[in-house]
Amino acid sequence: MTREHPAADGLIFPPMHFDEDRRPTWSVKVDLPSEIEAEIHRYVEEDDPTSWTVVIHGALYIYRWQFRTKEELDAELCEAIEAGMRSADEEGTIEVTPQFWDDLVQRGERRIEQIHALQAQGALGNLLLPKELYAFILERIASGACQTPTDVVCAAMPHLRRERARERQAQERQRPPKLPDV
Repeated sequence: MTREHPAADGLIFPPMHFDEDRRPTWSVKVDLPSEIEAEIHRYVEEDDPTSWTVVIHGALYIYRWQFRTKEELDAELCEAIEAGMRSADEEGTIEVTPQFWDDLVQRGERRIEQIHALQAQGALGNLLLPKELYAFILERIASGACQTPTDVVCAAMPHLRRERARERQAQERQRPPKLPDV
């Protein structure tokens, strides 16, 4: 398996195609310091339902905003919307029925088994990513700002902390004032 970045050898995996999915899955291996792991797990508890992966995705997206213009982000969003519309036009839509949900759960369970088997074989990293976050991690490593995917996630965490603090402040400002007890 060829690695794109020798400095991150064994940490960055090529896109993986699962048997029934046309879209590839991108992944990296991260080994986060215990204080970052604890922080992520605290956010998972606070934001239930969420997951370790979703919290890290959020941190990476927020960090990524620092390196993109508003115009670039807007264009990316428009392209994603257009791609979704093209997909619906080309592939049709799906009627959501009880059978659809049963099939979806079964596919999800099979996918999880595949993911765990590939991770055990060392063919898939422990952090699955959308294409744009995978590319962002590669960009940060190629720039020399970070050496590993773990470094990129750690660099993203202060941006996530700051954004969460802003959100808490905004929520507190929107709360009605507490009335005194009579």
